[in-house]
Amino acid sequence: MYDEAAGYAAVGGGPPTEAFPGGCRTGTGHANSGLWIFTRAQARSESLVQTVRGKLKRMGFDLDALRDVRQAGCPE
Repeated sequence: MYDEAAGYAAVGGGPPTEAFPGGCRTGTGHANSGLWIFTRAQARSESLVQTVRGKLKRMGFDLDALRDVRQAGCPE
């Protein structure tokens, strides 16, 4: 899913089909698995990330495996 105007995209390795306590995940291996949230701005907007996380949760994704990426120090 993405919203160009809001400046985000969420990319998964497929539909959430593997059941976990917090919801479902796309898979557990290297192929057909994974979930990422991308924002257009280099600086993290916590409110935007939380909005996207909420949408993913309502879609049934387990968000427990998501890890924050440190953005400080990235070249402009």
